[in-house]
Amino acid sequence: MKDLTVTLPGSADVSRFGIYSLVLADDVLFVLGVKGTGLVGANGLQIALYDDLYEKTRNGDQLTVRSEGSICEPRAKDPDGHFWQNRNWHLDKKGQDENYSGCFVVRDKKMDGRRIFRGSIVMRRGLFAFSFIADLPEELRGHGNEACFRPTPHKPWFNIHWEIRPASPESAIIAVERLFSEVINR
Repeated sequence: MKDLTVTLPGSADVSRFGIYSLVLADDVLFVLGVKGTGLVGANGLQIALYDDLYEKTRNGDQLTVRSEGSICEPRAKDPDGHFWQNRNWHLDKKGQDENYSGCFVVRDKKMDGRRIFRGSIVMRRGLFAFSFIADLPEELRGHGNEACFRPTPHKPWFNIHWEIRPASPESAIIAVERLFSEVINR
């Protein structure tokens, strides 16, 4: 995990994030609830919306949201949208498969910030098929649910094994975030 701080232009408020592999700059902007064109590091490093923050940053980096104006425009949520859409998950349909990709976001009370994990959920013919997460919180080691996350040959991905399969992408997102919140904040 890399610990980053992010500020909005013209603001003294600082948001803290723990990020893992494959988390994009756009994922952080979504969690902040703002639109922007990317992030800028204190050293002048330019990070585009779809750049992998884990690859582009160092632990402890301080970033500022880059926007076209002097203030960032808030992101609007779609009142008619699905839960997963309003959480910035995206749907890619291929035949009878529906692949949802996005981020699990968990509040970390100790760091007074949020941790972000890249995830994927696949529904086949309307039924839950499988799900993956990139990287795991260190606190999961030794927890009773550690065995539910099995490494795949494709690092950094883990397959999530469910005792009871989720009925929807929404229930999968909520279950993973609830478990990680419990593990991280115990």
